[in-house]
Parts: sequence; structure tokens; C-alpha cells
Amino acid sequence: MTRYLFIASALTVASAAFAQQDAANIGGRLMADSAVQAALEIIKVSEPQTIEDQIRLCEVEAPPFKETKRAEVDHVRRHGR
Repeated sequence: MTRYLFIASALTVASAAFAQQDAANIGGRLMADSAVQAALEIIKVSEPQTIEDQIRLCEVEAPPFKETKRAEVDHVRRHGR
């Protein structure tokens, strides 16, 4: 979860800085920003684990308003208990 907060923060800061500049080619400038590149690298490296987590959580029976089982599986994955 912490890595996603870092990614979101980095993208927010980079976006805000570029938003004040000319809007032309903002995508290219964002992609050249070191914070954005670092965030994208974290996303790429963690993708296999993210997919495994999504599959594991989606396999848990958890109808609407009865997600306790899914929360327990996620808690165990994150905290080991």
C-alpha cells in the first residue's frame, strides 16, 4: 500500500508542476520526469505480485456487504497473521 501512496504522490507532484507550464506535449514531459519514471518502474516491478493479489482476493467468496472473508485474506497477506 505504501508503494502506491508513493506513486500517487510522485505523479501528483509531477502533474502539478507541469500543469503550470504549457499544456502542449505534457505527456512527453511527464514521461521524462525522474519521479514519474521511478513510479512507473515500481509499477512494472510489482505487477506480478499485484496480479497474484488480485486473483487471490477475487477467488474469495465475498458477496456485497459480506466482505469479511476477503478482508481477512488481505490482512493475512499484508501482516502475516
